[in-house]
Amino acid sequence: MFTGLIETMGQLNGITRENKSAVISIAPQKNDFDCKIGDSVAINGVCLTIEGGDRRQLFFRAVNETLSKTALANVQNGDFVNLERAMPANGRLDGHIVLGHIDTTAKIAKIENVGDSVIFTLEIADEYAKYIAKKGSVAIDGISLTIADLTENGFTLSIIPHSLKNTTLQYRKAGDLVNVECDVLARYIERMLNFEKQKQGRATRDERLLGLLERGGF
Repeated sequence: MFTGLIETMGQLNGITRENKSAVISIAPQKNDFDCKIGDSVAINGVCLTIEGGDRRQLFFRAVNETLSKTALANVQNGDFVNLERAMPANGRLDGHIVLGHIDTTAKIAKIENVGDSVIFTLEIADEYAKYIAKKGSVAIDGISLTIADLTENGFTLSIIPHSLKNTTLQYRKAGDLVNVECDVLARYIERMLNFEKQKQGRATRDERLLGLLERGGF
């Protein structure tokens, strides 16, 4: 589990395409990014496992499923990515619950400077828009952010200078795709509501079947 609070950025300095996967080499900017082989790290919000390297150079493998469903497929040598290690059991949850499981990608439609903040307008598919709530939480490229407002095709984010300076948002431009992980609480609420509806539907169908059998003399 992650918090969505980015610890440091890392620079890609190697991408090796293999059979339906890619080995990605990343150099963390933080000198004391303490981790080891087998640890989980969120890379732009995507939970990947360290396969090799040390604190100065880390190697990860992104399989075809990851590349096909996330914006990691678009990264190139020299790009910067957001890095966060998995939260320890005794850690402090300062952002929100982030699993590192990307739901979808969103397109940056517009970026505007408004006072001291920068407003990002994102477009997201209707299938996932139902999980987006005004003043709710969302993870964008692994960054825990608060949804400022809803739009017809998506939502807006108000980015403070600290977040812009310390994450890859500073490099983003209109037209870019970003990884989106919706708040997992919305997922559970949807599941519970649909489960009850499905139960009621099954019960109604069972009652109709029993009535039909009774009328048939069974």
